[in-house]
Amino acid sequence: VVVHCRTGRRAEAIIKQADPHFLEEEHSESKDDALMWKSTATLSSSCLMGLCFGAAMDLGKVTLPLMIREQFLFRRFLMLKMFLGAAASSALFLTIASKLAPKRFQHVQEIFMKPLAAKTVAAVSLGAFTLGSGMALSGSCPGMVLVQVGSGVPNSLWTLAGGMTAAALYGILQPRLIPLYCTKSKGKIEEQTVMSQINVPYARLASSLSLFLFGVICLVEIYSPWTSSSELP
Repeated sequence: VVVHCRTGRRAEAIIKQADPHFLEEEHSESKDDALMWKSTATLSSSCLMGLCFGAAMDLGKVTLPLMIREQFLFRRFLMLKMFLGAAASSALFLTIASKLAPKRFQHVQEIFMKPLAAKTVAAVSLGAFTLGSGMALSGSCPGMVLVQVGSGVPNSLWTLAGGMTAAALYGILQPRLIPLYCTKSKGKIEEQTVMSQINVPYARLASSLSLFLFGVICLVEIYSPWTSSSELP
């Protein structure tokens, strides 16, 4: 092994003397190959998750505009149960991720929180109000519109076109809107997380939230079974 290592280092030195850029090019090609495989894996996993999400939403009939409007009128709670189930499952898997890779999880959490740190409560409230109004009027939402297009829901293409137009318009107006809904005291906002306020570890808090949400789903199902018929014409 020692002879092999010495021979390898000597060969590497000879190659570097003959062509100094050879090893750098080889290392650059290996990095490009690794980046290509990583991008391919990321794209493949994203497509798979999108396929699973779309299939689940379509099978649950949550993509029907009638279901969304009935939820906003508090006449049928199928959409609420689906969304609470997604939130509970996400909290459960995030709990597992925080235990399996704590350093990487904390790094991702910090990256996720940075864009939200400067937003005020008024801005978040206005955004939620605008989103809810659009969902009630269109019978759709940003996460479902592509599923509606794929399943042939009437007028879903118009909803997609409206969403893309609104996103482009926001991108144009964003530099002027940021001073209106952002605060200058970023440090103060970053400290106001649930974990820091109640001094509870993330894993315990997320797992408790997951169990609580699953319990709420059971109660809602007892009160409003999924087999209940529609009240709207």
